[in-house]
Amino acid sequence: MDALFSKPNWVEASDSNFFSKIEAAISSDSWVLDGNHSRASSLKWKNVTTIIGLDYSFSRTVFQAFKRAIKRIIIQQEIWPNTDNVESFRKTFFSRKSIILWTLQNYHSNRKKTFQHDGIR
Repeated sequence: MDALFSKPNWVEASDSNFFSKIEAAISSDSWVLDGNHSRASSLKWKNVTTIIGLDYSFSRTVFQAFKRAIKRIIIQQEIWPNTDNVESFRKTFFSRKSIILWTLQNYHSNRKKTFQHDGIR
């Protein structure tokens, strides 16, 4: 879902653009959707037949976010195709939009939303 949401230069897609991309992605008979953009919940859940939730611990999730960010900084890996968006030390550790900060701030609320949806868990 992040690949559908992200545009070049770290610009975020408008809701209408993002929702259109999601609808196109899930229009076939079978598809897999990965992500937790809650504002797209009505689209995500509409035709779901199977849900697989990976419920990792807080420490593991933060460690993986940290490890992945460091790797991306070192090798300058493009995060989403055709965006040229790459992690930087400054963006990762000294920005309010840091993925590590986002993980720390949102882990518990996202876990609660994800695993308490329609009786899951």
